[in-house]
Parts: sequence; C-alpha cells; structure tokens
Amino acid sequence: MGRYDEMLMCHVYRTAYDPVAGVGIVHIGAAECADMSGCIHHFQPDRPNIKQIDVIAGGFPVTKYVLAYDRWVATYIPPPPRPARERRQPAVVAAHTDRDGNVTPD
Repeated sequence: MGRYDEMLMCHVYRTAYDPVAGVGIVHIGAAECADMSGCIHHFQPDRPNIKQIDVIAGGFPVTKYVLAYDRWVATYIPPPPRPARERRQPAVVAAHTDRDGNVTPD
C-alpha cells in the first residue's frame, strides 16, 4: 500500500514527471481519488512549466488536470467497460408427469 499524502488526501504509490511534455503523473489506490489542488501544489512549485497532471487509480487513468489559459481544468475519465459475464445455462432436469400431476425424475 502506498504512503498517505496529506496534500493529495489519498495513498500515493508513486509520482512521475516528464519535463519535455510538462506532464505530471500520480499513481494512487484503485478506490481512491486525489485532491485537485493537492495535485497542482505537489508539482507546480518545483516545475513551473507543468501543463498537465494525470491521475492513475489502480492502473487506469481516472482524472486529467490541464492548465488552460492560466486556469486548471479537471476532466473525469470514465472507467473502461467491464467484460460481460458468461450466462449460465439453467440446469436441465429430465422428468415426466403422470395423469395425476405427480412428477417423477427420469
């Protein structure tokens, strides 16, 4: 389990920064969400050219913060669709009914 970060208000597994693209990445737990202002303050003081922060929860991108015209804008990324479950076929029971309505298994 990652360390709890007071600023991001969640458990953080790791952070990364790409200085060429100006993108920061925060990896958090699957059932958690990171505080937007905490993410911005985590990266912005030391990296003035940051333009985007991606939040990855449980291996899936969940939120993207983008700096647009001097304002940070949050975009929620919906989770990928879950695979369809296989439907179980009902059990086949061989039986017959006599004239009186009694059921007898075959």
